[in-house]
Amino acid sequence: VSQSRYRVATGNPANIIYVAPNGNTTTMGTLSNLATAAAFTTKFDSAGALQYTLIVNAIVNADQGQLVTTDSLNNVYFGGFYVYNATTANINYISSSNVLTTLGTLPATSSRSAFLTKFNSTGALQYTILVESAGADTGWGVACDSFSNVYFGGSYNGTPNIIRRSNANVSTTIGTLPATAGSDVYIVTGK
Repeated sequence: VSQSRYRVATGNPANIIYVAPNGNTTTMGTLSNLATAAAFTTKFDSAGALQYTLIVNAIVNADQGQLVTTDSLNNVYFGGFYVYNATTANINYISSSNVLTTLGTLPATSSRSAFLTKFNSTGALQYTILVESAGADTGWGVACDSFSNVYFGGSYNGTPNIIRRSNANVSTTIGTLPATAGSDVYIVTGK
């Protein structure tokens, strides 16, 4: 199993948030029942002890975690893209004692959809923002300001909808990006 790191962020007080593009194991615990490339991020405390792992897993396709940050309230923002066109992708939480809980799902997609998921400081799912079209959509960056506003950017193809998905798995379209014949970029802001 090959592993590589995409992003590392820190929270307050000195927690380490690690995101890798894919993999089936991590040295601090075991990730099981994953697709060939599941997106995950892991939180460690300031002493290096595993707190939890968050996974976006579409079961049979390639998902990539490409971005992670924290805000001033220690909420964790984790994103990238997922690929699955037959059913939903799971958002899973694995505790430090290796207990897996499904927190929510992401809807079936016709291609590759960008996602940004917000978790509170204990790993509870708050919401997910999706950029979803018939083309290849990817989340490339995330940042928060001192007022806990979040800025989510990436690239898209086609005419994607911007969808907010609640922690109760209810999707609401909150906008649509302009059509593009090739590839274009986006920035979505909010709290």
